[in-house]
Amino acid sequence: MEIKEQRSAFRALGVLIATLVLLAAGAAHAGLAQPAPATIRVATTPSESGAEVYYAADMGFFKKQGLDVDVTTLQNGGLIGAGISAGQFDLAQSAVPSIAGGYQNGLHFVIVAPAAVWKTGNPTWSALIVPKTSPIKSAKDLAGKTVGVNAVRNILQIAAAAWIDKNGGDSSAVHFLELPWAEMSVALGAHRVDAAAASSPDLDGALADNRILSTYFDALGSAVLISAWYCTSDYAAAHPDVVRRFQAAIIEAGAWANKNPAQSAQILEKYTKIHIGPNAARLIYPDKLTPAMVQPVIDASAKYKALKSSFPAAEIIAP
Repeated sequence: MEIKEQRSAFRALGVLIATLVLLAAGAAHAGLAQPAPATIRVATTPSESGAEVYYAADMGFFKKQGLDVDVTTLQNGGLIGAGISAGQFDLAQSAVPSIAGGYQNGLHFVIVAPAAVWKTGNPTWSALIVPKTSPIKSAKDLAGKTVGVNAVRNILQIAAAAWIDKNGGDSSAVHFLELPWAEMSVALGAHRVDAAAASSPDLDGALADNRILSTYFDALGSAVLISAWYCTSDYAAAHPDVVRRFQAAIIEAGAWANKNPAQSAQILEKYTKIHIGPNAARLIYPDKLTPAMVQPVIDASAKYKALKSSFPAAEIIAP
C-alpha cells in the first residue's frame, strides 16, 4: 500500500511538472506574438526630416510595436550625436554627415532606418533662399557673402557648397553661419546673412519675404538620403528586437505621412510650433534604405572636409 501511494505521488508530480512546462511554453509563445513593451529614449530635430517619431507616437505605430518612446527635440545633429555617444539616448535622427563623422571617429554609429530623402522632381522642401529684393541671382554672386545653415560642416552646408561649385561659384569664398532652423528668415530680414538654407516646415513661411535661389540638394544627386535614424552598434547588437520594432514603426509612420499630408501637418505643427500652410511643400519619406542612397552624401562630406575621407556606405548601415 505504501509503495502504491508513493507511485501515485510520483505520477501526480510528473503531471504537475508537465503542466508547468506546457504553461511556460505557452507563455513564451504568447511573448513572441505580443512583445513586451520596451521604453526607448529617442532624439530628433524640430524639422520635417525628423518628424516620423512624432507621427509614430501620435498615430499609435510605436504602441503597435510594443514600444514606449520618450522623445527629446534638439536643434542640430552635433548635440544629438553627443547624447547618443554618452548613452543619454538610445536611438536618434541626424543628418548623414553627423552619423558618418561619429562612425569615422570611433563612435560606432549605425543607421537603422531612413528619414529624409531628396528626390529631384519632388516638391521642394528645402531650398537656398535670398530676400526678394536681393541682387543675388547666381552661385557666382555668393562670393564674399554669408549663408545661414543649421549646422556648420553638416548636410545643408555640404549641399550648398556642392551647388555653388557646380554652378560657377566658389564655395571657399563663402562664409557659412550656424543658425537655428526658425531663425533663417529673421536673419535674412535683419541682413545678418545674405542667403539661407531653409527647410520645411520653415520654408513655407520664409517665402513670404524671400525667394528661392536654388534647390541646392540637386547637386548631390537625384535620390539621396539626407538624414537617418541611428544608434550605436553595441545598442543594435544588444537590442535587435527593439531596433526591428523601431524600424517597423518608423517605416509605417513615413508611409502614413506620405498619404496624409493634412493630418501629418497638424501633428508636425503641434511639436515644432511652426505653422504649415495648405500649399507648403512636403517631404516624402522612403520605404527602404540602400547604400546607393547614402554614398553620395558620404563622398560630398569628404570633399568638403566634414569627413576625413570617404568610405563604403554599407559600413554604417545596420544588417
